[in-house]
Amino acid sequence: MSWRGAILLALLPSCAASAPAARAPRGGDAPTARGIERAVECHTTFRATGDAARDTTRLARACGATERLGEPRAGSQSAEAPVASFVFAASAGDCYRVFAVAGDGVVELDTMVRDPDGRPLVRDEGVGRIAVAPHAGALCVVTDGAYTIDVAVVRGAGPFSVELWRQ
Repeated sequence: MSWRGAILLALLPSCAASAPAARAPRGGDAPTARGIERAVECHTTFRATGDAARDTTRLARACGATERLGEPRAGSQSAEAPVASFVFAASAGDCYRVFAVAGDGVVELDTMVRDPDGRPLVRDEGVGRIAVAPHAGALCVVTDGAYTIDVAVVRGAGPFSVELWRQ
């Protein structure tokens, strides 16, 4: 399966976040993961309704996410289709988490975040049509740049929705 097909995910700054965004230490060599409340349990106990767009926002909120960046992105994919890629501008010191839910017909959905050089940073570790990356905590980046979210239907076919949240 190839990792291609970039779609720009425009990030809109929030006017009023409900809680201040956590900051990673500046000047480090690598992104770090920061734990958050309910980080693992939120998606292991989450039950999707079949409405991928609505379920993705419900999942993010259940996991304690505080600030969605940009609009939700949706698509439809089969296991044979190319991976859908969404590019976002990340700021050094900010922490992010990706939430994705697939609709009926998708058996396995995967997500991965790559750095500006294309190197994989985090991927979801779950099984099924709910994908959260990182699995626990948040990805805190140390370098400004264009990062990429890859979404792939591994088994089955159907709609998906993906959202990026600042933690």
